[in-house]
Amino acid sequence: QQNNVYFSDQGNNRIRMLDISQNALLTIAGTGGVGFAGDGGLGREALLRHPEGLALKPNLADGQEVYFADFLNQRLRKLVKSGDDWYIYTVAGTGVMATDDSCDNGCVAVQASLWNPRALAFASNQDLYFLDSGSKKIMKLSTSIGDPSQNPAATMITFAGHGLPAGANALDSLWPSFRGIAKVALPGHYNVPNSALLLS
Repeated sequence: QQNNVYFSDQGNNRIRMLDISQNALLTIAGTGGVGFAGDGGLGREALLRHPEGLALKPNLADGQEVYFADFLNQRLRKLVKSGDDWYIYTVAGTGVMATDDSCDNGCVAVQASLWNPRALAFASNQDLYFLDSGSKKIMKLSTSIGDPSQNPAATMITFAGHGLPAGANALDSLWPSFRGIAKVALPGHYNVPNSALLLS
């Protein structure tokens, strides 16, 4: 199933998968309704609110995991495949829309506030980088395998950006001001480790 295609069906509040082997389009998360519900249960029975960027976790010895930004729910969530089913979990965010400056030095991801999370990209070590667009920051999230409640609490830290208007008191080259940043990519991360982010 490595050639399957995953995407956010934003207007329908669903995550879809194009199953190449069956030549079929499948819903793996979302009922089509708007809201927040379903953590720990089947992805198809969950409620989403305007999902955006997603990323497939690399270098898994077994199974599949898809992470996505549940944009207007102010959360990052993941889908874990088990048998023929996909289960959904929140991995970051409380649902409160805000800049969380406590994460600049590291915080517990599920206890942190997010502000319109968007694009996601995995590094080869399975750390997840994502854009917290309202905060004008790129964040780094540690990840685990399977049900997050059965693993140590994931942590999140600011990787770049400080949330100030562009040009205002940039701290140093790793802490620039951003305005309207939209995407993040780690090219080649399925094959070799990466030491740098490329922004577009």
